[in-house]
Amino acid sequence: MSVSSKSFRQVLYGAAKRAGMVPEQDGLQRTEAAMLTEFLNSAVKLAWEFYTWPDALNIRPETIIAHPTVTGAKYVPRSTDERTLKVVTALWDSDPRANRTARSVFHTTQADGLYFYNHSDSTVWIQYRPEPPEYTDEEWNPTRPYATGSLVWDAAQDGSGHVFKARQTVPAGTVLSSTAYWESVPVLACIAEPVKAGIVGAWNASESQHGTARVKQEYMLELLEHEILQIQNQGQQTFAHH
Repeated sequence: MSVSSKSFRQVLYGAAKRAGMVPEQDGLQRTEAAMLTEFLNSAVKLAWEFYTWPDALNIRPETIIAHPTVTGAKYVPRSTDERTLKVVTALWDSDPRANRTARSVFHTTQADGLYFYNHSDSTVWIQYRPEPPEYTDEEWNPTRPYATGSLVWDAAQDGSGHVFKARQTVPAGTVLSSTAYWESVPVLACIAEPVKAGIVGAWNASESQHGTARVKQEYMLELLEHEILQIQNQGQQTFAHH
């Protein structure tokens, strides 16, 4: 099932319009875009950590390895070059999406990883929330290479409007549609409206409109709580239908 999402451009321009910064035909001014992107990243981080959004969760297999310094300990590292297990919500002995009889795996959680003591298999399936996504207003330049982890924005009028993150070192001339090199970083639809309110509130604060800023920041929290109620009510309805 695909996750409902918005592009970076949709959220950024939506907030700009609400702040009274109606974008010109060619887009926002560079300084304005940079400031709004900073506000967007802060709002996304707040929204991301406000609730364990189901659409933000990933499921992936992980190999249990020997701990490099704790004798006899077996664990899955909290962070690697590829991912960070920010919040772990469940573990199974097999892929729960393919195996209805997948069983929970006992473990303990510590700062550096997940520890296993009575699990004989070498692999576990982990459901987790990664670190909050980040966004950039730096426009993609097809003529230059990019390092692993670089962020670029497909800002062209006929482009997707998404921010993309480099999976590996990207040679010059590699198009954004090459999934071997790039992955899109969308904004979850469930937090898009709250994030817009947060951006506008931060913009108002930067303009010394503190009363309006406080209203918008409170409105962001109200929208987040509303989204949570929607998700919870939907879950109850789904359960009742079984």
